[in-house]
Amino acid sequence: MKSFLSLLLFITALLTACGGEKYVGSLSDFPGPKEGQIKTHYEDGAIYEIGLFKNGVLDGYRKIHYPSGTIQVEETYVAGQFHGPYKKYYDNGQVKISGDYKDGTMEGVWVTYHDNGAIKDEVTMTANLENGPFKEYYPNGKTKAVGVYKNGEFEHGPLQLFDESGTLIKKMECDEGICRTVWKKEE
Repeated sequence: MKSFLSLLLFITALLTACGGEKYVGSLSDFPGPKEGQIKTHYEDGAIYEIGLFKNGVLDGYRKIHYPSGTIQVEETYVAGQFHGPYKKYYDNGQVKISGDYKDGTMEGVWVTYHDNGAIKDEVTMTANLENGPFKEYYPNGKTKAVGVYKNGEFEHGPLQLFDESGTLIKKMECDEGICRTVWKKEE
């Protein structure tokens, strides 16, 4: 009887190790050792997350899927920290946000998109803060605003606003988010 129980436990462990059992939930809650590629699932069996682990932490890619199977997020890690390209998608498969992380912080130009695939805005990031030139666009692709952010979410310096046809309608001068009009298109 004891050998039958040992054999049953061995077979159960072997099936689990070979993917016979699908873990439902998030990678962050995954039980047991995290090494190599690990997949988690929705209750219906569809893939929820796939991540590459080394020494128990994310090290490589991580993908999160919508229940439909479409990718929701693609990101990369080095030793458990964001590093490299990042993309988030609408459920229709169009890119929603793209940018790069360096040593855990958002750096360089980050782009967000309308659900039709047209660029919504481009902003320069430094250490997770909007810091540098930005442009905003209407869904039709025409420029909506052009300016500069300084150390966060506030506009600084010249700011230009455009109508949906791309015609300049207002120029402003901004300091720490307080903007005053210096020119306005006549009606």
